[in-house]
Amino acid sequence: MNTVISATTGYQRPGKAGQLLDQSAALQREAAAMLERGDNTVALEYAYRAALRVAGAWVSQTPIARRVRKPKGVWAQLELTGNAGQAWAQEFQRWSTLRARASMGLEVDIDAAKVRALMSLVGDFTQAIDGAAPMAA
Repeated sequence: MNTVISATTGYQRPGKAGQLLDQSAALQREAAAMLERGDNTVALEYAYRAALRVAGAWVSQTPIARRVRKPKGVWAQLELTGNAGQAWAQEFQRWSTLRARASMGLEVDIDAAKVRALMSLVGDFTQAIDGAAPMAA
């Protein structure tokens, strides 16, 4: 059966995954604005938080979300969702150290190219979840 979507109301994403993806989109816009202003550290933080939201959306669409005993970190949960989830988790865990160092003030000269690379990666991750539902392990 076909679903009719009104041109005036647009498509509404369902449930928690939709909320998380909407939050991620807002954070990605903020990251771009901060990068344009030259505040690379804040842009990095927003981009990383956007990635966390996308990961949460991915996990929320799998049986992992309903587990009682599951890892607390979203990257560890994402790894449990299958091969694609593992690959994305490993990719973003590499950024975790830089983000932590930047938030503690230990890394003050964040290169704009690094922030752009993270933002691009978040965009790819968002496209991956929008393109197909995550596979559950």
